[in-house]
Amino acid sequence: MINSAFDRADRPAAIGSWTAWTASAFALGPLLGGLAVDFLSWRWIYVLSVIPMVVGFALTFWLCPMPGPSEHARVDIAGAALSATGLAAMVYRLIASHRRGWDDPLVIASTASGVAALLGFVAWERRAPHPMPPLGLFATRNFAGANLATAFVYGAPTMGSLAIALYTQEVAGYSATVAGLATLPSPILSSLFARRIGGLAARIGPRIFVTTGPLLAGFGLLLIRPSAHRFNIVTHLLPGMIVLACGLVLTITPLTALNLSAVDPAHSGIAAAIQNAAGRLSALVAVASVGLIAACNFTNASFTRLLPVSADSSRRLRRRPPAGSRRVPPGTSRSR
Repeated sequence: MINSAFDRADRPAAIGSWTAWTASAFALGPLLGGLAVDFLSWRWIYVLSVIPMVVGFALTFWLCPMPGPSEHARVDIAGAALSATGLAAMVYRLIASHRRGWDDPLVIASTASGVAALLGFVAWERRAPHPMPPLGLFATRNFAGANLATAFVYGAPTMGSLAIALYTQEVAGYSATVAGLATLPSPILSSLFARRIGGLAARIGPRIFVTTGPLLAGFGLLLIRPSAHRFNIVTHLLPGMIVLACGLVLTITPLTALNLSAVDPAHSGIAAAIQNAAGRLSALVAVASVGLIAACNFTNASFTRLLPVSADSSRRLRRRPPAGSRRVPPGTSRSR
């Protein structure tokens, strides 16, 4: 929708505004959830979640008319079934392995079925008449690199944020509301600077942001240290959360702009969908891996293991993205 409604020069700033709103919404969720848990009941979370959905649906009628699709999409049912089966089996393997053991028959069966389904998904997408992700898109170096970066950028903070939320409540003894308040640096900094970062990325290019942002986010995670005596959320947690938020603000908007600029405008819808899927998939794997890394026992020691793993995942993006922005070859199939 942004590609359709904005000129090329205005898109990075528009993506920055979109990023600011979405990042704020995602980060405010834990705070509102903590308030609901502490002052109402955890059951109210499901009731309160309906309100923004209804408001969002109502706002769609306020949007300007958009051009219709040049052709109607067809659903790749076989690809959806294979990908869902493979992901479910592999995530179950990560969750169950630390309880049952790697040699448990059920874990082995889930691993085998997951690998088979994912390999079948790739094989099917190569010959499907209407593939879910057109694999030709990944021949574009910038597009493939942007999505690989997205996987690390979303997966590492997700693991770190979940570990922090669990530690502050289960080990340090803070309330759910206080644990939610610790997430506020991200929406505040995003709302203040995401649009400006988008404008700067449009003028000087995304390379410097995509290179330095993950390093800064990883450093922020390493600044967070548990204390064997008393964990002070202001001195032990907040500085790292602020640095982490700065790194994410520097990274996410330029990364989204890089992803969309790497493909022809006709493929912008599928490009955005693939990037969203990469981020959500990495977050899913990160959440499933928390128990495995912590060894089912959340203590100072397990918390110390989790944050370096998250920081290392973020810092793996220290290599510069490729220069230039080669677009998808004209022969690549259209978004489905």
